[in-house]
Amino acid sequence: MSKRCSSVTVSLIPFLSIDIQPVSLVIYARFLYHYGITTLSQAIWMENRNCAYTHLYSSVLQITKAINTRFPSL
Repeated sequence: MSKRCSSVTVSLIPFLSIDIQPVSLVIYARFLYHYGITTLSQAIWMENRNCAYTHLYSSVLQITKAINTRFPSL
């Protein structure tokens, strides 16, 4: 049995409805992307590129896992 995330819609203006699920996914993906880039630049500054690439790879895996969890049909 597969679980599907229910869509939550917020209406700020009566004729404009916003679906929260894609918005929250984009915010989460941007956070993980920024975290990965920050880690990469810090590790390069510290001259530890192997550690930087490991952190960047794990960030990409987290983003992929989050997308697959939230949108299983993609």
